[in-house]
Amino acid sequence: LVVITGQPCSGKSTVAAQLMQVLQARGIDTCNLVDEPSLHLFRNTAYKDVPSEKNTRALLKSTVERYIGRKEITILDSINNIKGFRYELWCIAKAAGTRYCMVHVDTPVEQCKAWNIARAGDKYSDAIFDDLACRYERPDARNRWDAPLFTIKPCLDQ
Repeated sequence: LVVITGQPCSGKSTVAAQLMQVLQARGIDTCNLVDEPSLHLFRNTAYKDVPSEKNTRALLKSTVERYIGRKEITILDSINNIKGFRYELWCIAKAAGTRYCMVHVDTPVEQCKAWNIARAGDKYSDAIFDDLACRYERPDARNRWDAPLFTIKPCLDQ
């Protein structure tokens, strides 16, 4: 299980797509990508209030549970902003006997906001973006559910 976390509009989906391409280029085609668009969820409705966000996390988690296994790689491309939710995902991976890692897409909030404004189509409203950015709990490699932790900084063109 690869859990991708970061601020809203930080480049998580780009990282997930690049990871999928690398895995497929290496002959690993048993990859599942779980994200809001694959579950027909829209940004502003999925995170508009506490009940909607709770339902979104529950749907993401249950989809991960369906896909997770020893022979497949599951990539969860979502905000994953709450450390308690990341702990639940770690427990699911452990119970399934599969490996787990955290990929933190570390982009400054100002850059994320600019990318959100420039985005065509499904973008966050200012209120939802600010709420999600304010409540984001950064991963900490000292927590077992946030380790191993790989940090990517898209603004540095790495």
